[in-house]
Amino acid sequence: MNRPLNIVYIHSHDTGRIVEPYGYPVPTPNLMRFAGESTLFGSMFCTNPTCSPSRASLLTGRYAHSCGQFGLAHRGFVMPDFSHHLARFLAGHGYRTALAGVQHVAHGESAAAEIGYDEYLGAADVADRVAADWLLAGSSQPFFLSCGFHETHREFSALPETERDGLVNGPGAAVNFHAAPEPKRAVRTERYKLIRRYDNRVRPVLSNVDDGPSKAWWLEQRWGDAPVEPEQLYDLYADPFERANRIRDERLAAVRDAMRQRLDRWMEETDDPLLRGPLEPPETAVLNSPDGASPREAVGRST
Repeated sequence: MNRPLNIVYIHSHDTGRIVEPYGYPVPTPNLMRFAGESTLFGSMFCTNPTCSPSRASLLTGRYAHSCGQFGLAHRGFVMPDFSHHLARFLAGHGYRTALAGVQHVAHGESAAAEIGYDEYLGAADVADRVAADWLLAGSSQPFFLSCGFHETHREFSALPETERDGLVNGPGAAVNFHAAPEPKRAVRTERYKLIRRYDNRVRPVLSNVDDGPSKAWWLEQRWGDAPVEPEQLYDLYADPFERANRIRDERLAAVRDAMRQRLDRWMEETDDPLLRGPLEPPETAVLNSPDGASPREAVGRST
C-alpha cells in the first residue's frame, strides 16, 4: 500500500489574493515560483471574512456557525468541540501533527495541545526556521505540519507619506463578531452575491476595522457617515468590486428573489442560530461597542 501523502499547510494573515501569482504588482518571487509548479485556484471564496472563524471553517470543513467559532479566539470565542479539526482527524489516521507559529482558533499556552497537535514547534517569529528544521529531521510517519505567520496583518512599519498610496483598500465587516458584534450572512453564485445584515444598523461598525492608513483615509472621505443597507445585491460580472447595490433594481427582481430563497435555504440546512434570534456571546467574550470608532477603545461584554 502506498504511504499517505505528507501535508504542509502554510498560511499568512489577511493577504487574500494580493500577491504576484494573482496578477498584483506585489513582488512575491517564491510564491510565484511555487504557483508555477502547482495548481493555482482562480474561483474560490472565503466562508467567513474574520480571522478565527475563517480558519476554523477551513480546518473543520464546516461553516463557522456550524462548528461554533463565532468570533476571535483571543477575545474569548472558542469552538466547543475540536474533534472535527483537521489535526485531530489526521492524527486519528496515523499522521504525526505539528504546529509552527500562528493557529488562532484557540488561545493560551496549551492551545496547540487543546486543538490536537502532537507537537508545538515555536511562535510565529521563528516559525520558518523551526518548521524547516522539523522537516529536515524527517519523520517515519506521514505528517501534517501547519506553519502560520502574522504577516501581512497590521501593524506595518512606518512608511514615508509618498509610499502610502498603494495601501488604501476598502473596509471590510465581520459576519458574527470581530472586535464588535456585526452579524451578516451572504450567498453567491458565479455572477451574483446577496448580503443580509442582522443588526439593524444604519452606519458602518467602525470598531470592526483595524486602525491604519487605509482606515484613516476612508474616514477622511466620510465613510463613517455612509448609510448601510440591510440587504445588498451585487452583479459580480458588471461590478466585481461591489460598489453598486442592485437590491432595488426591478430588472433583477427574479435574481433577488432567487438569491433570498437560496440564503434562507442555506441557513436552514446549516441550522444557523441566527434563525432563532440574536447571537449571544459567551461570558468570556471581550467585545468593543459597535458604536465605537476603534478596536483599541475600552472593551467589555456586549450583546
